[in-house]
Amino acid sequence: MCIRFSELVFFKAMRSEDVDTFIFSWLESYPKAQVIPATAISLGAKRGHLIYVCIEDDNKNLNIALIRQGAFPGGAMIDAIDYLRATGMASKSEQLPRRIMPDDKYKAFLKQVMSAEMEAKQEYKGIWADKYKTMREEEGIE
Repeated sequence: MCIRFSELVFFKAMRSEDVDTFIFSWLESYPKAQVIPATAISLGAKRGHLIYVCIEDDNKNLNIALIRQGAFPGGAMIDAIDYLRATGMASKSEQLPRRIMPDDKYKAFLKQVMSAEMEAKQEYKGIWADKYKTMREEEGIE
């Protein structure tokens, strides 16, 4: 069965134009990759949950690879808990998300995200290339 990745995941964040190709290539290179649940958000009794995930094959991580490639800004990888805290919406939320991944593993993941983003910026990869400068400015991404 063939499923298009873009049908499974919605990214609102700015993205480079080659994201789907990169994801398919990565998944072909790491066929034993597994989905690792990170955070769950309840959508209500009838709607289930929205789950933030990492996709990993041993010490290789698709999420980190996407940031290192410049496919997304690093902020696209923070989970709903950190997003609600950063935007001040945590106190307004009726049901807070629940982190499934151990906090220490999540914090290590975020450190890798920051490092990967710095690398992509230094090498002008993906969204950090000059051709995306206007879009970055419009989105308020430095």
